Amino acid sequence: ISAYAQVLVNPGATSYSTLASACTAINAGTHTGAVTVEISANTTETATCVINSSGAGSANYTSINIYPTVDGVTINGSTTAASGRGVIELNGADNVTIDGDNPNSAGINRNLTIINNNSSTTTYTSVVRIALSTLISSGNNNTVKNAILTGSATGRNISTATSTSGSEHTTYGILVGGGASTVLATTSPSAITSVSTTIGS
Repeated sequence: ISAYAQVLVNPGATSYSTLASACTAINAGTHTGAVTVEISANTTETATCVINSSGAGSANYTSINIYPTVDGVTINGSTTAASGRGVIELNGADNVTIDGDNPNSAGINRNLTIINNNSSTTTYTSVVRIALSTLISSGNNNTVKNAILTGSATGRNISTATSTSGSEHTTYGILVGGGASTVLATTSPSAITSVSTTIGS
C-alpha cells in the first residue's frame, strides 16, 4: 500500500485517503459481501464516517471488518457538524467490527486510536455512535474492541466542570441511542441534542 493509500477496502482492493470516503463507497454498493477495511496510516476525517445498513439504498454487505495493518494508527475526526455527531456512526448497520488489533504484530494489542478532536467544550459528541429510530431499528452484532477511544471533552474531568448541559456531562466514547432518520434509511443520523434522546419503541 502506498503512503497515500491510508485505507484499503476489499473486495476490490480500492484505496481511499479517509475512512469517511471508504464508508461512502460501501454505502454506494462499490464493495459488497464480506468487506474488509484495512487502515495503514493516520487519517484526518473532516466528515462523519457513516455506515448505512445493508439493503439501505445500494449498500449490500454481509459484514464489515475495520482494522489497522500497522501499529500506532490514528483516525482523527473533527467533523464539520461538530456538536451532536460521532467520528464513526453506524446508521442502523449490523455485523460491523472495529478491531484495533493489528493482526500483523504479535499478541493482541490496541494499535488503533480513534479521536473526536472537536473542542473540549463541544457538546453531545461521540467517538463511535450506533444510531437507531422507529424506521432504522436494528444495530445487531456490532463490536468495538482493542481500540483506544478518545472523546473531545479533554480536561473536563475537573472539580469546576459541573454543568449537566456542558461537555463534561454530554460527551461519549460509545453512544447507542436515537437520532437515526425516521424518513429514509439512507439519510444520515441527526445530531444528538439531549442526554434524554431515546430509541423509538
